[in-house]
Amino acid sequence: MTKLLFITWDGPQTNYLEGLFFPIFDAIRKNVNIDFHIIQFTWNNKDNIQHLKKLSEKLGFRYSAIEVSRRPHPALGVFCSVYTGAKQIRKYIKNNQINVVMARSTMPAIMLNRIQNQLKNVKIIFDADGLPLEERIDFSGLKKTSFQYKILKSEETRLLKNADAVLTRSHKAIEIH
Repeated sequence: MTKLLFITWDGPQTNYLEGLFFPIFDAIRKNVNIDFHIIQFTWNNKDNIQHLKKLSEKLGFRYSAIEVSRRPHPALGVFCSVYTGAKQIRKYIKNNQINVVMARSTMPAIMLNRIQNQLKNVKIIFDADGLPLEERIDFSGLKKTSFQYKILKSEETRLLKNADAVLTRSHKAIEIH
Protein backbone atom coordinates (compact mmCIF):
# COMPACT_ATOMS: atom_id res chain seq x y z
CA MET A 1 0.00 0.00 0.00
CA THR A 2 1.19 3.48 -0.83
CA LYS A 3 1.39 5.83 2.14
CA LEU A 4 1.29 9.41 0.91
CA LEU A 5 2.05 12.40 3.12
CA PHE A 6 0.59 15.67 1.82
CA ILE A 7 2.24 18.75 3.34
CA THR A 8 0.53 22.12 3.09
CA TRP A 9 1.01 25.60 4.54
CA ASP A 10 -2.25 27.50 4.91
CA GLY A 11 -3.45 30.58 6.72
CA PRO A 12 -6.86 30.87 8.34
CA GLN A 13 -8.42 32.44 5.24
CA THR A 14 -7.99 29.35 3.06
CA ASN A 15 -10.07 26.19 2.81
CA TYR A 16 -8.09 24.31 0.17
CA LEU A 17 -8.06 21.10 2.16
CA GLU A 18 -11.80 20.89 2.63
CA GLY A 19 -12.84 22.37 -0.71
CA LEU A 20 -10.20 20.97 -3.07
CA PHE A 21 -7.85 18.35 -1.73
CA PHE A 22 -10.15 16.24 0.45
CA PRO A 23 -12.50 15.59 -2.51
CA ILE A 24 -9.56 14.84 -4.81
CA PHE A 25 -7.94 12.47 -2.32
CA ASP A 26 -11.27 10.77 -1.64
CA ALA A 27 -11.84 10.18 -5.37
CA ILE A 28 -8.28 8.87 -5.86
CA ARG A 29 -8.58 6.50 -2.93
CA LYS A 30 -11.69 4.93 -4.43
CA ASN A 31 -9.57 3.80 -7.39
CA VAL A 32 -6.10 3.37 -5.92
CA ASN A 33 -4.98 1.83 -2.63
CA ILE A 34 -3.48 4.92 -0.95
CA ASP A 35 -3.32 5.77 2.74
CA PHE A 36 -3.45 9.59 2.88
CA HIS A 37 -1.66 11.46 5.64
CA ILE A 38 -1.88 15.25 5.86
CA ILE A 39 0.26 17.71 7.75
CA GLN A 40 -1.03 21.26 7.64
CA PHE A 41 1.22 24.02 8.87
CA THR A 42 -1.18 26.77 9.87
CA TRP A 43 -2.02 29.64 12.17
CA ASN A 44 -5.72 28.82 11.93
CA ASN A 45 -7.90 28.83 15.04
CA LYS A 46 -8.53 25.70 17.09
CA ASP A 47 -12.19 25.37 16.02
CA ASN A 48 -11.30 25.28 12.32
CA ILE A 49 -8.47 22.84 12.97
CA GLN A 50 -10.83 20.59 14.93
CA HIS A 51 -13.36 20.76 12.08
CA LEU A 52 -10.70 19.67 9.56
CA LYS A 53 -9.55 16.89 11.88
CA LYS A 54 -13.10 15.51 12.21
CA LEU A 55 -13.74 15.75 8.48
CA SER A 56 -10.42 14.10 7.76
CA GLU A 57 -11.19 11.23 10.14
CA LYS A 58 -14.63 10.79 8.54
CA LEU A 59 -12.94 10.45 5.13
CA GLY A 60 -10.31 8.07 6.50
CA PHE A 61 -7.35 10.44 6.25
CA ARG A 62 -4.79 11.06 8.98
CA TYR A 63 -4.60 14.78 9.68
CA SER A 64 -2.16 16.72 11.82
CA ALA A 65 -2.03 20.47 12.28
CA ILE A 66 1.23 22.12 13.25
CA GLU A 67 1.08 25.70 14.42
CA VAL A 68 3.07 28.27 12.49
CA SER A 69 4.45 30.74 14.96
CA ARG A 70 3.70 34.40 14.27
CA ARG A 71 5.80 35.72 17.17
CA PRO A 72 7.82 37.67 18.01
CA HIS A 73 7.51 38.75 14.37
CA PRO A 74 5.78 36.87 11.51
CA ALA A 75 9.01 36.56 9.48
CA LEU A 76 10.96 35.18 12.44
CA GLY A 77 8.08 32.86 13.31
CA VAL A 78 8.03 31.51 9.76
CA PHE A 79 11.79 30.88 9.87
CA CYS A 80 11.48 28.98 13.15
CA SER A 81 8.46 27.02 11.88
CA VAL A 82 10.30 25.97 8.72
CA TYR A 83 13.33 24.85 10.72
CA THR A 84 11.38 22.84 13.28
CA GLY A 85 8.82 21.73 10.69
CA ALA A 86 11.46 19.95 8.62
CA LYS A 87 12.42 17.87 11.66
CA GLN A 88 8.77 17.10 12.42
CA ILE A 89 8.19 15.98 8.83
CA ARG A 90 11.25 13.73 8.85
CA LYS A 91 10.11 12.13 12.10
CA TYR A 92 6.56 11.68 10.80
CA ILE A 93 7.80 10.02 7.60
CA LYS A 94 9.94 7.59 9.59
CA ASN A 95 7.31 6.80 12.24
CA ASN A 96 4.52 6.23 9.71
CA GLN A 97 6.59 4.50 7.01
CA ILE A 98 5.61 7.06 4.38
CA ASN A 99 6.80 6.21 0.87
CA VAL A 100 5.49 9.23 -1.09
CA VAL A 101 5.67 12.85 0.07
CA MET A 102 3.77 15.59 -1.71
CA ALA A 103 4.78 19.16 -0.87
CA ARG A 104 2.20 21.78 -1.83
CA SER A 105 3.82 25.06 -2.80
CA THR A 106 6.81 27.00 -1.58
CA MET A 107 7.00 26.69 2.21
CA PRO A 108 6.57 22.88 2.29
CA ALA A 109 9.15 22.73 -0.52
CA ILE A 110 11.64 24.57 1.67
CA MET A 111 11.09 22.12 4.51
CA LEU A 112 11.38 19.13 2.21
CA ASN A 113 14.60 20.51 0.72
CA ARG A 114 16.09 20.43 4.23
CA ILE A 115 15.52 16.69 4.66
CA GLN A 116 15.32 15.25 1.15
CA ASN A 117 18.78 13.68 1.25
CA GLN A 118 17.78 11.88 4.48
CA LEU A 119 14.75 10.20 2.91
CA LYS A 120 15.53 6.72 1.68
CA ASN A 121 13.13 5.09 -0.81
CA VAL A 122 10.69 7.99 -0.55
CA LYS A 123 9.30 9.50 -3.76
CA ILE A 124 8.84 13.27 -3.84
CA ILE A 125 5.97 15.02 -5.60
CA PHE A 126 6.05 18.80 -5.80
CA ASP A 127 2.62 20.37 -6.23
CA ALA A 128 3.94 23.64 -7.61
CA ASP A 129 0.52 25.27 -7.09
CA GLY A 130 0.72 27.30 -10.29
CA LEU A 131 3.07 30.24 -9.91
CA PRO A 132 2.77 31.26 -6.26
CA LEU A 133 5.83 33.51 -6.16
CA GLU A 134 4.77 35.35 -9.29
CA GLU A 135 1.32 35.78 -7.75
CA ARG A 136 2.97 37.38 -4.71
CA ILE A 137 4.70 39.82 -7.05
CA ASP A 138 1.43 40.65 -8.79
CA PHE A 139 -0.86 40.78 -5.76
CA SER A 140 1.14 41.06 -2.53
CA GLY A 141 3.86 43.54 -3.35
CA LEU A 142 6.77 41.10 -3.33
CA LYS A 143 9.62 42.54 -5.39
CA LYS A 144 11.41 40.30 -7.88
CA THR A 145 14.68 41.95 -6.84
CA SER A 146 14.13 41.37 -3.10
CA PHE A 147 16.18 39.00 -0.97
CA GLN A 148 12.99 37.21 0.07
CA TYR A 149 11.99 36.50 -3.54
CA LYS A 150 15.47 35.28 -4.46
CA ILE A 151 15.57 32.86 -1.51
CA LEU A 152 12.05 31.56 -2.14
CA LYS A 153 12.68 31.18 -5.89
CA SER A 154 15.93 29.32 -5.22
CA GLU A 155 14.16 26.89 -2.88
CA GLU A 156 11.29 26.36 -5.32
CA THR A 157 13.74 25.70 -8.18
CA ARG A 158 15.70 23.24 -6.04
CA LEU A 159 12.64 21.08 -5.40
CA LEU A 160 11.50 21.41 -9.02
CA LYS A 161 14.84 19.90 -10.08
CA ASN A 162 14.94 17.17 -7.41
CA ALA A 163 11.32 16.00 -7.29
CA ASP A 164 10.29 12.71 -8.85
CA ALA A 165 7.16 14.41 -10.22
CA VAL A 166 5.83 17.98 -10.47
CA LEU A 167 2.17 18.95 -10.60
CA THR A 168 0.97 22.22 -12.11
CA ARG A 169 -2.43 23.61 -12.98
CA SER A 170 -1.70 25.43 -16.24
CA HIS A 171 0.28 25.05 -19.43
CA LYS A 172 2.02 28.37 -18.71
CA ALA A 173 3.25 27.01 -15.37
CA ILE A 174 4.63 23.95 -17.14
CA GLU A 175 6.57 26.17 -19.55
CA ILE A 176 7.96 28.33 -16.74
CA HIS A 177 8.81 25.51 -14.36
